[in-house]
Amino acid sequence: MRVQDIKRAALLAERERNRKALEAVSEPEMEVVRARNAKGHLMADDPSTPDVNEAWTTRPKKKVTRKKKD
Repeated sequence: MRVQDIKRAALLAERERNRKALEAVSEPEMEVVRARNAKGHLMADDPSTPDVNEAWTTRPKKKVTRKKKD
C-alpha cells in the first residue's frame, strides 16, 4: 500500500467516527406524552382543529441514570 492510501483510509475512518458522534448528539430521541397546562392538569383536544391533536405532544426522552454501587 502507498502512504497516500493509508492516509486516505485513516481520514475516511475519522470522518465516519465524527459523523456517528454528531448523529448521537444532534438527534435526541422523542417520546409522545399527554400535554399539560401550566397547573399540570391534562389538556383536552380542541375539536375545532381536526388536523392537530392538542391533547398529545412530544418531548425529548429522559436519559436513564443508574445509581453506583457502593
